[in-house]
Amino acid sequence: MKAFYGSRISPHMTKTPEGFLVCHSVPICRTGEQEYLPRKIGVEDKRPIITVLRTPEEVFKPAAIASFEGKPVTDDHPPVPLDSSNYSPYTKGAVQNVHRGTGEDDDKLVCDIVLYDSVLISKVEAGKREISCGYDCKYIPNGDGTYHQADIIGNHAAVGKAVRCRLPRCGELPEHGPSADDGTGPAGAEFPYAYTPDPAERGPGPDVPQ
Repeated sequence: MKAFYGSRISPHMTKTPEGFLVCHSVPICRTGEQEYLPRKIGVEDKRPIITVLRTPEEVFKPAAIASFEGKPVTDDHPPVPLDSSNYSPYTKGAVQNVHRGTGEDDDKLVCDIVLYDSVLISKVEAGKREISCGYDCKYIPNGDGTYHQADIIGNHAAVGKAVRCRLPRCGELPEHGPSADDGTGPAGAEFPYAYTPDPAERGPGPDVPQ
């Protein structure tokens, strides 16, 4: 079951001699609770919102950390999960140096985002600095009405504008992205979305948990 995690690219950026842009210490996944619409994670439940836990044991599992290493960076989310047969038109950079953060980022996976594409680099330098990671995972019932994510596998990291959260707080993308209301994500991608805003950022919006 696909999911997304979103945050803002770190302001710490450097250019290589070749003109590539390296964005340092970018959060790509965090521990904690998220609120989901049941249908978005394939759960039959009459409640409008269910709580999903992302535990440190799963987020910082060596296999989960390794799964994000070297994954493609895209300009907005691709319409399908990426693999060796379709990555080329979408890949604008790569994820590297994935590790557990320290200090205030101790609850997050952080990484360096390396961008190769001059068009996307220009967009980032002009202010397009939101990161939303696409990943696969399982949703396991906890027996108390909540669920937890398990077996997290990174697929890609998308640079976009739709994510509301800002560092140091991070959360999920809004339901359906910024405007769609047809149950699909960007470019028709049928992936579940959830959004866990900072309480100060909560506001009205279609299909967004309040």
